[in-house]
Amino acid sequence: AAASIGQVHLATTYGGDRVVVKAIYPEIRRYLIADLKNARKAAQQITWILKLPMKGTINAIMDEEVECFPRELDLRIEARHLKKQRLYQKRHGLDIAIPVVV
Repeated sequence: AAASIGQVHLATTYGGDRVVVKAIYPEIRRYLIADLKNARKAAQQITWILKLPMKGTINAIMDEEVECFPRELDLRIEARHLKKQRLYQKRHGLDIAIPVVV
């Protein structure tokens, strides 16, 4: 399956294990930074043109996006979250399939 930031593929190892391979497009980080800069400028211009009393709010939202969104591209963080979720579900007897990180 393709997405705007990468691809996910179902595969089978030579040992017969079913795995999911997740890949992020190499240039996506650069594009993300440029997009966030453009979004900030657009939000500031819209706020100014419409004379909205929200400049501080828009800036705060954009600051959070600039800080947080790049973490969405860090597969190590995602792997840690998956491991924690597997432990939580095991502890609470929940029968939900969570991928094993390898």
